[in-house]
Amino acid sequence: MLNQIWHRRVRHRIEAARRPPWPGPPGLLTLRQPLGAGALIRDAEGRVLLIQQSYQRPPLWLPPGGWVDRGETPREAACREVWEELGVRVDVGRALATRGGGYGELTILFDCRRLDDAPFRLSDEIAQAEFFRPEALPPMSVMARACLTEALAALAGGP
Repeated sequence: MLNQIWHRRVRHRIEAARRPPWPGPPGLLTLRQPLGAGALIRDAEGRVLLIQQSYQRPPLWLPPGGWVDRGETPREAACREVWEELGVRVDVGRALATRGGGYGELTILFDCRRLDDAPFRLSDEIAQAEFFRPEALPPMSVMARACLTEALAALAGGP
């Protein structure tokens, strides 16, 4: 299973490297900080969808998401990552939270809405996907919990 995950990640990176470079102004200095995009997906009861990655030890819960590839916007990455990890389509809304992560990346968490009621089709990278009440979240990293707390406050009209 880890071999499949590795091959998928390598294939994905090769495809990203083939994309055209960012068409920004010539001479503009851009930072090479990794950028992540996450999706805050809620059900009709207001519960939050979280995933457990199959390769992460210890297993912790976090919102679906991943790296933004070259030539891709963070919104596009959030949509793509949800499709790759869960097999469902989402409409990506506004950015709710921005936090640093364990890999030195900057992650943007977006408000997302499912476009269908298709059952989840978990990729090899995902061990579990479940909805949780915001007041009863499972074990998460400090950074993931802070990002999710900030996003939920933004949805509730907070700062």
